[in-house]
Amino acid sequence: MKSISLCMIVKNEEKVLERVLKNAKIYADEIIIVDTGSTDNTIEIAKKYTDKVYDFEWCDDFAAARNYSFSLAKSDYIMWLDADDIVPEDTALYISNLKSIMDKDVYMLKYTNGFRDNGEAIFSYYRERIIRNSRLAIWKGAVHECITPFGEVERVNKSIEHHSIKTTKSRRNLDIYIKTKKTRNLTPREQYYMGREYYDNQEYSDCINTLQTFLTEGKGWVENNIDACVVISNAYNILNQKEKELDYLLMTFRFDQPRANVCYYIGNYFFDKRDYYLAIYWYNMSITCNDVSSKGAFVHKDYYDYLPYLQLCLAYFKLNNIAKAYNYNELAYSIYQNETTTNNRQFFIDNYPQLINEV
Repeated sequence: MKSISLCMIVKNEEKVLERVLKNAKIYADEIIIVDTGSTDNTIEIAKKYTDKVYDFEWCDDFAAARNYSFSLAKSDYIMWLDADDIVPEDTALYISNLKSIMDKDVYMLKYTNGFRDNGEAIFSYYRERIIRNSRLAIWKGAVHECITPFGEVERVNKSIEHHSIKTTKSRRNLDIYIKTKKTRNLTPREQYYMGREYYDNQEYSDCINTLQTFLTEGKGWVENNIDACVVISNAYNILNQKEKELDYLLMTFRFDQPRANVCYYIGNYFFDKRDYYLAIYWYNMSITCNDVSSKGAFVHKDYYDYLPYLQLCLAYFKLNNIAKAYNYNELAYSIYQNETTTNNRQFFIDNYPQLINEV
């Protein structure tokens, strides 16, 4: 039977910390909490669940804080969580049972951090979650830190859920990247995430320049390359530079097979140009794209069905093909009964009752 140390770094997490710790004893043999400067009741809450609570002087380096937490672990394996994560009961029980057969070096679990209003998960990707306690388990990156998987790796179809209660976007991560860049060259992964941080902070020209440099140097991971093209395209869309928007969507095809979100965005490009037949072609391409979650890609479930169905409804309506428009809204409605699909449904019933009866 292997043992697991749960390692966390926290700061001012009194509103969420107990939520993630309350079932930790199901799977964790040791809980290590490293506090980076809390001024609320975070430490008091942590001490209800473990006596292994430590201070770490914050130095604008998440990897340094996580490596310190890992250095304190005594178990065979180490699992990490953020304070605003949740370990569902089925995942907790799975990890507990896994301890009796653990023999891999890294276990990748799904990280789910996008949900519909009804709680259904729609956005996820795999992260290294449980790692053998060894000298190779080293965090790298001042922000968006990660451990490069090593040895034997197993992907597990269980999720850790991320439920943040923060409502405002902070410049903290971007400022750390800017500070770091003054002292050393950023790694390709850091360049990629810095570009995304510029985008999130609505600094679109810097976003484009950073991600273009990242792509030009040609050292990025394929999934980051694809997403960098998408982010640049979205930035050009906001800047109303439509042709460049399309160029970067098409550039994604250099790296791998078409992605559902890319095909969907290309559909939107042609829809905005009122070329509805081409838009329909690309929305249908989106629906037929393969699931690429096994490659470690960011996967937003809605691009495979719900969103293209809605846009196909609109495109066929523009072409006065009311029957097909209605049918595609029905498909979207069957996936997600929200205000949009419900109102669309009522619109068709109110305005085309005879046609709907025939359908």
